[in-house]
Amino acid sequence: MLQVVIEQRSVDQVESYLEKTKLKIFAMMHQGMEESMEALAEAAVSEMHAAGITNRTGDLEANILASPKVTETAERIRGTVGAEGNITLGGKRSKHIGLWMEEGYSVPAVKLSDTSQRRYYNKTGQGFSLHKAFKFAPSGGGGVVWASGHAAFTVRPHPFLNPAIRRMTTPIMEIIEARVAEAYQ
Repeated sequence: MLQVVIEQRSVDQVESYLEKTKLKIFAMMHQGMEESMEALAEAAVSEMHAAGITNRTGDLEANILASPKVTETAERIRGTVGAEGNITLGGKRSKHIGLWMEEGYSVPAVKLSDTSQRRYYNKTGQGFSLHKAFKFAPSGGGGVVWASGHAAFTVRPHPFLNPAIRRMTTPIMEIIEARVAEAYQ
């Protein structure tokens, strides 16, 4: 009769090895996700330029390049790239600039009545309201323009985030798979 005995020490060593391997794999997946999100951000900027989006202030591009983030829970590792960052429109933080550029948007006409606003005058005698005026940065440069209203306008879609993720899906998986393969070595 043959008898096989596995000592508890051997079982403990195998469990320890498996736990260390699991942690190493997760660490390498996290690293691969960070690398792939940085590559995705660069691809999004490239697609932004290809879509014809004019980046006057540089904020949109800077926000995209600064946005790669990786979060990890016990169940998943998630990477994100966005366009929002610190862009403000009219003094308010813009939460949807990426979506607006991606899908386009329509802005209705606004005309403020002269009776509803207190008028102030600058050095050249031009009147404006600090409470109701709109502040614009003209595309040709030359300072700030204040207006008491604007005509309706539509911004056509300029997709750049979705094309970037479609183009980068395979490279992202390749980066992550390469990091996981390194964990096994």
